[in-house]
This record gives sequence, C-alpha cells and structure tokens, in this order.
Amino acid sequence: MGSELVAGGASKHFKLPVKIVLSRIRIDNMVSSRTRNGATMFMKSGVKKDGTLTAIDFKIYTNTGGYVGSAVNVIGARQDPVNLTLRLNEDGTFNYWSASHDMGNGSLTAQTMIMAEVLSINPRIIEPTRVDTETCSWNLGDYASRGVFVEGYGALKVAEQIKERILEVASQMYEIDQAKITIENSQIVADGKTLGNLGDIAVYAQRNKIGELIVTQPHESFAGRTSYGARFSHVEINKETGDIKLLDYVAVHDVGRVINRMGVEGQLEGGIQMGTGYALREKMTFDPATGQLQ
Repeated sequence: MGSELVAGGASKHFKLPVKIVLSRIRIDNMVSSRTRNGATMFMKSGVKKDGTLTAIDFKIYTNTGGYVGSAVNVIGARQDPVNLTLRLNEDGTFNYWSASHDMGNGSLTAQTMIMAEVLSINPRIIEPTRVDTETCSWNLGDYASRGVFVEGYGALKVAEQIKERILEVASQMYEIDQAKITIENSQIVADGKTLGNLGDIAVYAQRNKIGELIVTQPHESFAGRTSYGARFSHVEINKETGDIKLLDYVAVHDVGRVINRMGVEGQLEGGIQMGTGYALREKMTFDPATGQLQ
C-alpha cells in the first residue's frame, strides 16, 4: 500500500518508529493508495429450465491507464516465468531463494511442502529467503493462487534437480550404484541400510572439490491459473430501511489439487469475509465531472 511506503520513508527520515493510523479505516486506503484496475465485464450464461448450467462466456475490458499494469497477467496473454534456487548446507538443512511472498495464500509454505515431499525431509529444515531483490530473481508477483500453481511447480522441478545431484554425489562417496540409493527422512539409504545423512553429502562435495550442491531452476508456465466456484448467500432484507442481514453462506470451489488444506480453507473464508464487506459495507464513488475518486 502507498501508506506503508510513507510510513517507511518517515521512519527512515526521523530515525524513529512510525505507526500508521487510519482515521476512516479502509476509506483512507481506497482514496490515498493503489487500487485494482477498473474493468467492464460481460458474462453470458447458458442455463437449462431445470437450472443446469451448460455454458459461460466472459468478455473483459480492463482499463490499465498509461501503463500496461495487470494487462500482462491476463490468462494466455504471456508466459509466466520464475527462477528458484535451492542449496544443501553442511548441517543437512536447505536454503531456498524465491521471490515469492506470502500475502495470505501461504505460497511459500506450499512450495516448502512440495520440496520436502520430493526430498523426503521435514519441511522445517528448508529456510526460504522472502522477497529479497538483492538475492532473488525477478518475479511477476503473487496474484491470487499464482504462487502455488506457478512457483509450486518450479519448486517441484528445483527439488528434483538437487535430489539428482545429491544422489550422484552419494553414489560417488559410497561407491554404490546410484539406482540403489534413496533419501529417507534426510538419511542416505541403500538396500535398507543407512549410509549417512544429507549433511555428510554436502561436506563430501566441498572437500572433494565437487562444489556446492546448489541448483537454480527456471520454470515457465503456459497454462492459466484459474479456479472456479459457486457461491450462494441467504440474506434478510428490510424493505423499509434497506438493511441487509447475512443469514447463511455456502461456497463450493474447484481448486484442483490441494497442497495445503488449511491454507486453502483460510483463503476461501477470508475471501468470503472480504467480499461480503465489499458488497455490504463499502462503496467507491467518482465525481461525474472530474472522474476523481471521492
């Protein structure tokens, strides 16, 4: 938000903590900070007499202003690239560099879970570096569930690559056919026998001039990051005062493969709460003469 940048600049200038205080709660954010691009949307649905939905067609016009903005994020408009880096440390832990950032969708958590499953390790021993532009590669940004769909697949690929490197070094270290070696709970195992651990592999690689076990994996997603859902609300409306009371709400979503169930449920519940607030408690009006937000 723009207000956060002002607070950061003031704190740096005065060398004191600066607290953001919103006098009108969300109204200040709407008037004084960045908002989403305006859009005109047309939707045409095909519905049978019994209520069965047979087809939906969307046409969306997005006003991006003088800058391309979110237009490049339109599904199918461009490739969606990401670069991820994973390194094995001497103590058997991992460092993970991702320009992904958590904004309520648990993107980094999901990426960590994916890599941990590939490597057969505890997710807690993967330490991610969060959105450090000095060390992380460029990223389009974590919009909605893009972080799980795009970066999650990139995390899968980078974990597979470093696993292959680990097994190659383990084969050389223990002089065993690589096909017989597996990783089980951070241990190097062959024919049911534990040979060592991941830390041993990292140390061996450095001592024998094999180099650091680190992999950077590019990934480009050509598929659209979309999910669909149906929502139904039961409301009570006072015809005299116009007051609306939400009595019940049902949300059914097709989210694909769930990586972190708690995270998905939290996203849906948060979306319901925010969406209800938009519909019943907030309004953005523009001056018809100037077009300025009032």
